[in-house]
Amino acid sequence: MTVNGDVFANPGDIIPISNVESIWRQAKRKAGLSEVRLHDLRHTYASRLLAGGAPLFTVARLLGHRTLAMTMRYAHLATEGLDEAVELLEGNQN
Repeated sequence: MTVNGDVFANPGDIIPISNVESIWRQAKRKAGLSEVRLHDLRHTYASRLLAGGAPLFTVARLLGHRTLAMTMRYAHLATEGLDEAVELLEGNQN
């Protein structure tokens, strides 16, 4: 749906990349980021969610991944909770 030149979509709608290409090129040019790809924004989104502590399953759902294996590509960024998980085990051995 287009209103006043703005593009809106309903959740779950697929928006063809051709609908946003010219806007994306213009934004990159204005920002001086000629080498940034649209996928880079998606990667940053996932990376920041995981680094902020979002559960892997939640990030997978937000990205629309069908499997956790696909989301695991970003999992190397979410290591800060590993020590706490091991401490849970150590605490239960008392």
